[in-house]
Amino acid sequence: MPNPTQGPGFDFNTQVGVRLRADEVTVEANGLTFVPVGDIDLSGDPGYPASGDEPGYKTLELIWRQHDVEMRINLYFASDDQDWWISEIRTYDGNDPGDWITMTDEQARTPLGQAFAGDIAAGPLRLTGLELEAFVPRSTTCDGSGAPGQIHLELVGPEPIRGELLEGLGTGYGMTVAVLDAATCEPLRPEGIEFVAATAPEAVATVDADGPVYSPEWAPDELRVSLSFVGVGETTLTIDAVDQETQNVLASVDISVVVDEGGNP
Repeated sequence: MPNPTQGPGFDFNTQVGVRLRADEVTVEANGLTFVPVGDIDLSGDPGYPASGDEPGYKTLELIWRQHDVEMRINLYFASDDQDWWISEIRTYDGNDPGDWITMTDEQARTPLGQAFAGDIAAGPLRLTGLELEAFVPRSTTCDGSGAPGQIHLELVGPEPIRGELLEGLGTGYGMTVAVLDAATCEPLRPEGIEFVAATAPEAVATVDADGPVYSPEWAPDELRVSLSFVGVGETTLTIDAVDQETQNVLASVDISVVVDEGGNP
């Protein structure tokens, strides 16, 4: 998601339940000051909510080029049934190729449903005049125009899905697709439905062998799909909901995927 809004400050909205607004965002690394402006790739892992003793998880991730090097900021969020917080922060170190600087001190613990306001200083990263929201309800493309019981499928998170090939490493991406009632836009627990996924062209990305995975034990709208990135370029991931008895396609969604040449893992 390139080019988020920048006016007097910064406004990064991942569309997966994390939004960061700040007066200043800087990384002091390798004797240089880096500021995320210009052509920025903004993304975020939609993760999952807290369940029992397992904390919830989401990310906010920024990539841009400045001073002739690639820079990155990754914020990792966790939650329980009361609060959310930043569990880890990573930035690149200002070198080419870049390497990670990692900070694991908890930051910004805040009650669920509320925004954190203040400043954060973590290693080389400074966030000033910060207003930060995490685990907020996501927006949806469902407009309620379907028939009751009709399935609506949509990607949870920003599109296109962006990935990269890292030299010497298998790389991939796990995503969540919402399964909704097209009339009410509420989560739908499908019965008698098989989910099928494929990419075209497969020279860029392939669907992992297990295909789409759905479990009644998860949140009712969660269909999980994993891709493996195999080449640089663009492809389309198509997910169909198929009636197991008639083999008719009941719903379908096309998701754009862009894979770039990666740098240092």
